[in-house]
Amino acid sequence: MGWERFHASCRRHLRLPGEDFAATLEYFRSYRDSALLGPPPRRNSLADSLMQALAHMPVEAREIALQRYATVDLDDLLKPPPGLARVSLYLLLLSAMLILMVSIFSLFVLPSLQSFYVASGHVLPEFSQQVMRWAPLLAVGVSLLAVYVLASAQALRGLLPSAGSSVAAGRLAWLLPSALRAQGARVRALVASPALAVDDPALKHELAAMESEGLLLSEELPAILRLQSQGLQRLAESFSVGLLLLLSLAVVTSIATFLIAIYLPIFRMGSSL
Repeated sequence: MGWERFHASCRRHLRLPGEDFAATLEYFRSYRDSALLGPPPRRNSLADSLMQALAHMPVEAREIALQRYATVDLDDLLKPPPGLARVSLYLLLLSAMLILMVSIFSLFVLPSLQSFYVASGHVLPEFSQQVMRWAPLLAVGVSLLAVYVLASAQALRGLLPSAGSSVAAGRLAWLLPSALRAQGARVRALVASPALAVDDPALKHELAAMESEGLLLSEELPAILRLQSQGLQRLAESFSVGLLLLLSLAVVTSIATFLIAIYLPIFRMGSSL
């Protein structure tokens, strides 16, 4: 869901001088012109919360904030990383494959191999016995890893600000690195800055220092948002690649472990013939 309806509602109010802002808020939350501007975001989403904040502002301050939102394109400035959806799909497929593979080897392949080996009068190699002994724990560990990776990917998607996202980063944000959470909060604060006061002390200090140099946040906001959003995208992409590498390493390690556990008894049996 994009910011088109939010921007259009801001421009609509500016072009209807004297209209009560409650009518603008009602239009924003309605399905009027939804075929052209998209449906309204859910209640208490980021865009809806900004509209509520605008409704409670003094008239003059609200007009200034509306001018800022009417002239900035948040969809263009807050583009999510292009590969994020693809990486999330890869993570989902790798997680499913890893859980399925460990379950099949633990429940069917290794027990069958042990039965065949014992029936042949041989003792299963120590490594294979250890793998069988620890296979249930490995399956649990792999499942927990897959859940963590998928939950982290979901938290990452919730961190990126969109019109329909929550005001806060979400309940799973604690799974993300602190630098990524801080950059996400920074971008959200900048998006809300025309309507809500900036609470982050560091960001507030930086903006005050910039304005002391004669620059206005109202004029520099698009450039600032673009640069900060790009920084968030880089951190998000690095974290996504890290998750992908972690899960890929788990898949390769599990495959190698089970292959050795399976073929070691076969090689031992062949050498004894």
